[in-house]
Amino acid sequence: MGTPLGDILEDYDRLIPITILGVTYQVPENNILLRLLQYLRFDIMYGRFCWNGDCKNCALRFRKSTGQEGSALGCQLVVQPGLNVLQLPTGINPPNGNSSSED
Repeated sequence: MGTPLGDILEDYDRLIPITILGVTYQVPENNILLRLLQYLRFDIMYGRFCWNGDCKNCALRFRKSTGQEGSALGCQLVVQPGLNVLQLPTGINPPNGNSSSED
């Protein structure tokens, strides 16, 4: 499938539903959350994130479709259908400009 981000996304065959701060989005499967936030045009403070797990600045809270809650790094969390992101890291905001780090 073609994407607006060209070849920074992993190959995918379909879009899957995930929820971020109460809003459900359709995103390409087989991709990490941090890349999908780019795909969704979230406001990402570049320079703050290393994209490889060293800085830990992309830590977030989530709930799986099974109800299990946890925390992960956005640069390592591969999305699954029904993923619910409960809190985004400081430096990432939804496309509408509302701050999400205090949710």
